[in-house]
Amino acid sequence: MEEIVKCVADYDFPTSWRSILPNVVNKLKSSDKFSEIYGSLLVLKNLVVNFKALESKEREPLEIICTNTFPLLEVYAKNLLSNYNEQSALAMHAILKTFFAAVYKAIPAYFMDAKVVESWMTFFKLIIDKSLDSSLTSLTTDQNVIAQRAKNVFWLNKKNSGRILVHFIRIYVSPPNTKNRRNILYPEVSNLFQQTYAVPFLDSFIQVISKKKDEPEW
Repeated sequence: MEEIVKCVADYDFPTSWRSILPNVVNKLKSSDKFSEIYGSLLVLKNLVVNFKALESKEREPLEIICTNTFPLLEVYAKNLLSNYNEQSALAMHAILKTFFAAVYKAIPAYFMDAKVVESWMTFFKLIIDKSLDSSLTSLTTDQNVIAQRAKNVFWLNKKNSGRILVHFIRIYVSPPNTKNRRNILYPEVSNLFQQTYAVPFLDSFIQVISKKKDEPEW
């Protein structure tokens, strides 16, 4: 179903399938059914993914999508993380995928606000720092268990949060080089990250590495 939505949206959004975005916004605003909200998040993810690698002139619909949906996602993500269980982690997984696609090629105007950046950076750090049940962290040599853990949504969310941050730092924060000059376009975001978030995230990554270093190889 996701692939169908992605393919149809690729051809028909926003020219012919104009109702899809208002429908997604309406479901996210009004529905209290997880199935409807999760379905809307998956549709939104696929809408955004279609614009992931496009250049600025072709990304105008993405700006509209972000302006209309990401304020809702902020509120929803905050609520999900306040009651973080398997169901809410599944919804958060879709949100993380959507965020990564939205900032992959350029930073949408919506994310240029310092308070917005603070909200999302807080979400990523909370996910990376969250402790997991011992059933997901205890040492094992069972390859079936290891394979299951690799697909576990809690671990996937940690992985995707780290992936977003690494991409964000590499493209928009790190010093420019011949392959990367996009951070020159976003000096405010680059400076904000370096001054406010670089050290806390470095601490999070060191903690993760330290834990792995203390464990024998699986």
